[in-house]
Order: sequence, then C-alpha cells, then structure tokens
Amino acid sequence: MGEIISDLVLRLLINLVVLTIVVRFIYYPNNGDYKKAFAYFAMAMMVFLVAAMLEHVKFEMGFALGLFAIFSIIRYRTPSVDVKNMAYLFVVIGISAINALVDFFVLWRGMLLINTLVIVMIFILEKFPPQKPFVKQQLIFTPSNMAIVGKKEQLRQEIEDFVQLPVRKIEIEKINSSKNEISVLIYYKETS
Repeated sequence: MGEIISDLVLRLLINLVVLTIVVRFIYYPNNGDYKKAFAYFAMAMMVFLVAAMLEHVKFEMGFALGLFAIFSIIRYRTPSVDVKNMAYLFVVIGISAINALVDFFVLWRGMLLINTLVIVMIFILEKFPPQKPFVKQQLIFTPSNMAIVGKKEQLRQEIEDFVQLPVRKIEIEKINSSKNEISVLIYYKETS
C-alpha cells in the first residue's frame, strides 16, 4: 500500500511540475489568458486524478458511459475554442493521462523523457512559430470584362492592380453575372 501511495504522489508531483511549466511558464506569458490557463490546469488535474483512480478502482460500464455523457454535455455547452487553445487542452489532458497511468517505479525514465519532450516541443513551437508566408483574403471584385474570368493570369494581374499588392494566387469562389462581380480568394505576402 505504501508503494502505491508513494508512486501516486511521485506521479502527481511530476504532473504538477510539467503542468506548471507548460501552462504557467509557456502558455500564459505567450497568450495572457488567465481563464484558459486556470481551466487547463484544473482540467488536467482532474484528468490525472480520474485516470489514477481508474487504475485502482473497478468501474462498471454504466459509470464509464455516464462520465462520457457528462464530458460531452460540457463540450456542447461551451463556446468553440480556437485550434491553438484546443491543442493546449489536448496536451495537458494527454500528459496528465500519461502521468496518471504510467507506473513510475517501472517506467520512470520513459515518463520523464515524454514529459521533457512535451515541454521542449511546446516551448519551441511557442517561441519560434513558423512564419506565415501568405495571407488569404476574400475579395468581391468587378473585373473590366467578364470574359477575363476564364483567363486566370490576366485576372490576377487586374486584381493586383486593384489591390496594389503582389498577388501570388487567386481562387474563384463565385461568379455573379447579373452584377458583373466575382468573389475570389487572393493570396499575397504580408508587407511589414
């Protein structure tokens, strides 16, 4: 019993350290959203505790389905989350589940390696984001002649002259012949 408790406490401490680094020292300074940082920390700790209890307590199928239903209701009652915040949510839940289910005394090197890799990966992605080479924007445009719509290069040149930006690519979304308008997506390099 003492070994189980010490194993759980060690995993809990490691989880707390990793969550503190990821949420407090990487997420919060770069995103500044205290409410989400609080939610990530609280959800990750609950996932850790539930997963740790699942290892030692036998649950029936009804209880497991009930937990799934509760999480589904919570998800559908909350506003949508952008991709980056959803990724952070997945990271904190995933790392908490791993830390809760790995036997520390047997696999402690692998557990520490996984936690370190997650921290390093998140830090690198947050500090060195990939540069966005092109901006995509929708434009409703009235060409000089509707026949130009079939000639992509001439249409691109006319749009370039109109927006005064070097347009890399265009995609025609919709043609409205009655108004002599076309809806296009334009891709251009952002000027700083």
